[in-house]
Amino acid sequence: MPGIDASGKPSGEQPSTGAGRATPSWLRKSVESIEGSTALDPAVDLLTPVAASVGAGARGDALRGRRLGHALHPLLTDLPLGCWIGAGLLDLFGGKGARRAAQRLVGLGLVFVPPTAAAGMADLSAVDEQRIRRVGAAHATGNTMVALLYWCSWRARRRHQHVRGVVYGLLGGLLAWGTGYLGGHLSFGRGVGVGPRGLDDDAPSGAGGRQRVDTGAVPDVAELIDIAAAAELLMVEPDQIHAMVAGGLLVPADGDHSAVTFTRAAVLAARSLGG
Repeated sequence: MPGIDASGKPSGEQPSTGAGRATPSWLRKSVESIEGSTALDPAVDLLTPVAASVGAGARGDALRGRRLGHALHPLLTDLPLGCWIGAGLLDLFGGKGARRAAQRLVGLGLVFVPPTAAAGMADLSAVDEQRIRRVGAAHATGNTMVALLYWCSWRARRRHQHVRGVVYGLLGGLLAWGTGYLGGHLSFGRGVGVGPRGLDDDAPSGAGGRQRVDTGAVPDVAELIDIAAAAELLMVEPDQIHAMVAGGLLVPADGDHSAVTFTRAAVLAARSLGG
């Protein structure tokens, strides 16, 4: 994220007209089609009570990463994906001697699936907006298929059907690229699982001596907040919010730069990009 100079203007970046910054139209339309697809509503209806149960009480707090200071789900995804990537590399470069190790990595990745999925469901339990729930349902369904393909890969390897096991693994890995993008869209595009956690309870706040207090509630990422609240969330002065809008780093809720409200998700995403 570019720095902000003493005058409150972004440094190291030329004024942006939006050219070259927009998401490719095919990708944007693909995500919008998922968000607007009523065909996913039955899956949403099926997942919602499950997510609510998983995300309830102290267990839900733990799965959302309250004790970590940030969301747990993105951290856990590295475990199965890391195992499966390792297995794929052994398949490609390890030779026959690495087949057993690759099989074990595929199986170990499957062991990590349940806690990873549970953490994702806990995050989904806090979502109220239907279009975001639809993406969550597509993400969860896709990842279920990824896990099924890797289970088929593990089973084939156990039966000494190595080539079939490798093919299943490659298919699972390719599908995981797509589901991973949807997961990134949920976290960074829509702000699911983003927000203050337990480490902010007693943390000094930086600019102006501000302090954020975690009440334990999950913020509504679609909530509209004003410039003062955005400055509080980003821990900057209000005039720097104007500079971020002018520099294209923060977009008002209605897309009009004369507006004075932002979605909480947009502000949280700007904070994540700024580290």
